Formats: sequence, C-alpha cells, structure tokens
Amino acid sequence: RELKLRTRAGMGFCGGRTCRIMIDRMIENVNPDVTLNELPLKYQPPIRAVTFGSVGESK
Repeated sequence: RELKLRTRAGMGFCGGRTCRIMIDRMIENVNPDVTLNELPLKYQPPIRAVTFGSVGESK
C-alpha cells in the first residue's frame, strides 16, 4: 500500500488490472516476507468507460 501511495503504482489507465501482479512479484523479489505483513495492492475497475473528450468538456 505504501508503494502505491508514494509512487501511484497501479493507478494508471488500467486501474492496476494489468500491472498489479507484476508489481506484487517485484515487491516479493525485493522482500520475500512482505506478503506476511502487508496488504496487497487493491485495484478497482471503473464503473463504465469514460472518454478523454467527455472528461475534458467544460460546461
């Protein structure tokens, strides 16, 4: 969780669905005991797809 807060890992376009497993493996390679004491990275899929155009529209 700290890695996610400090680096925003897993908070890109995919919401962590693609990179979460790779990030978890990288953390385990550096510190094998991390799975015993830390929370895994959580990912939350978007409710619905949103285009960049609709986000950038000004009303």
